[in-house]
This record gives sequence, structure tokens and C-alpha cells, in this order.
Amino acid sequence: MPQIDLFGVTITEPMTMATDYMITVAAFWLAALLLVPLASRIQLSRSGWGVAFIFIGLGALFGGTDHGFAAQLGAEWSALLWKGALYCVGLAMFFALVATVSGTVANRKYRMWLYAYSVAAFLVYAWWMLDHDEFLYAVLCNVSTFTIISALHVTTLIRHAAKSAKWILSGVAVSFLSAAIQRSGFDLHTHFNHNDLYHIVQIVGLYLFYRGASLAKDIRLRQTS
Repeated sequence: MPQIDLFGVTITEPMTMATDYMITVAAFWLAALLLVPLASRIQLSRSGWGVAFIFIGLGALFGGTDHGFAAQLGAEWSALLWKGALYCVGLAMFFALVATVSGTVANRKYRMWLYAYSVAAFLVYAWWMLDHDEFLYAVLCNVSTFTIISALHVTTLIRHAAKSAKWILSGVAVSFLSAAIQRSGFDLHTHFNHNDLYHIVQIVGLYLFYRGASLAKDIRLRQTS
């Protein structure tokens, strides 16, 4: 994508930076809508999604800054921002999965196992990303986590007709679509490439996740025999 010079500052990927910042604004706003009403009472099935949105917003902020100001940042700062963006993806997926487990799994043993899996999966991702910088691994983290989230919500939809499930599953479908767009390399225009389209579609997915999370409720634990 052609770079631009603005007030003496070179912006290397202006549209990618702009759409990343759009994700940041959207994610922080949706996080506030979820977290502020919960200030006096904890609902992990909602607050977990709220925290996930915060990390999504931070990841987009870091990534957008790296895309836009790489020429000014230098190699070290650029690498640090990109690494921060990748770790934010892992943290967002961790909190999204914890929120989903809290709102869909009543069996105490299964819930504890899934919480433990969430921690282990993030630690493995964090360890792996110490020596890897490819965005592909962030996509794989998303896909694996969303697959589990989908399975849990399909089960909840069948058993309890949960209103939140349809929204969350729609969000997953849109997220898979956005990931496919990002990996395809398909560019709509010289000034609007596959990353830019990926970001716009991702914002739609965030809204769908928000609608689902706003309807979610923690399920009371059921003792196992």
C-alpha cells in the first residue's frame, strides 16, 4: 500500500493503521458497555468478554501503530509493538473462553478441566510466541479457541435454547470469515488491502459477540457424583 506523508511524518500503511484504530475504538466501547453495568456484581460470563474486548482493542492499537509508524519507530520498537499485539490476541482468547465456560458448563468437574485447559493453552501460546512473530499463529489461536466456544454454545443452544448462543455463534462465523479474508491475501483496491477488509469484518464480529455476551449469565455449578 502506498505510504503517505502527514505533517512531516511518514505513515507506511495508512488504511491498515486506520482500520486497526477503528477496532480499538469499537472494542473499548463494547468493553465499557459490558463492564460498567457489572461494577457491583460479578458475572464472569459477561465480564470475561469485556476484558477480552480490552485486549482486542490493545492488540489493534499496538498493531495499528506498528503498521502506521514503522518508519519512525525503528526495528526494536516495531518488534515490541508487534509482539504485544500477538500476546493480546492470546489473552483475549483466554478471557473469551473463560467467559464461555462460566456461562455454558454447569458440571463442576468439566468446568474446572476447561478452566485448566484455558490456562494451559494460553501458556503454550505465550511460550511459542517468544520465538515466533507470524500472525498465522494468532489466527490458529483464534480458530482453536472459537471451535471450543462454538461447541459449548451449540450444546447450550440445543439444551437450553440460550438467547446468547445464536449471537456468539454468529460472531464466530464472522470471525472465521475475517480470518479467511486475512489469509487469502485478497485486495479490494491498492488503498484497501486484505488486512483492511479483515479489520472491517472483524468489527462486525465484535458487535455480534457483544450482543451475545450482554445476554449471557453465569450458570450455577452442579456438584458431580
